[in-house]
Amino acid sequence: MFIYFVYALLLFECTAMCTAWLCFKQQQREMKYFALYLTFIFFSELLGHISQQNIWNNLNMYYLNLIVIPIEFLFFFWLYYSLTVVKTHRIVILVFSSIYLILLMLECFQIQTTVFLSLSYLFGSISILVMIFGYFLEYLKNGNLQKMKYNPYIYISVGLLLFYLGTSPYYGLKNFIYKEYKEIINNYWYVAICLNCIMYCMFTVSFLCNRRKSI
Repeated sequence: MFIYFVYALLLFECTAMCTAWLCFKQQQREMKYFALYLTFIFFSELLGHISQQNIWNNLNMYYLNLIVIPIEFLFFFWLYYSLTVVKTHRIVILVFSSIYLILLMLECFQIQTTVFLSLSYLFGSISILVMIFGYFLEYLKNGNLQKMKYNPYIYISVGLLLFYLGTSPYYGLKNFIYKEYKEIINNYWYVAICLNCIMYCMFTVSFLCNRRKSI
């Protein structure tokens, strides 16, 4: 059962990546960078799946915690910074980014004694949720409701919102739960994968709706 969920996630990630490149010419600057981001994520996930099958598993853990996840958060910090025109929102995003990097560096000293860098991940998740709500409020304030279905960032934000709302407790408490209630970790993992698949489905839609608008 485990392997089928992994393959499903890779399929959704690959679909989002391929759609991004097929629609690449019609996209604006941020969406083109998003295509590069999705490519990085897909091949990182693929590398992680391969490395788990052999002696590279520890190397994969370091790569995930110190490279992949930080790039994920920093990319979305940059994305919402680029989307907002409100100076206060931009300052808040810069503060979030700085605090996240500080927490990440502090947790790096504990990486050999922990399963997951939970504190920085939890803060990053909460930060993204705050940025999403800020973007929604800013978008609604500008009165662009009629254009919403053609806005790719709405679909991206909905996908991120569902994922981080559903998985923040899982990843934020992963170290504690892993030690005390390992069975919960195993069961919640399937929920996290399903939410991941929904998120990448929304990413795929974001490129298709943006392409439709440009035709």
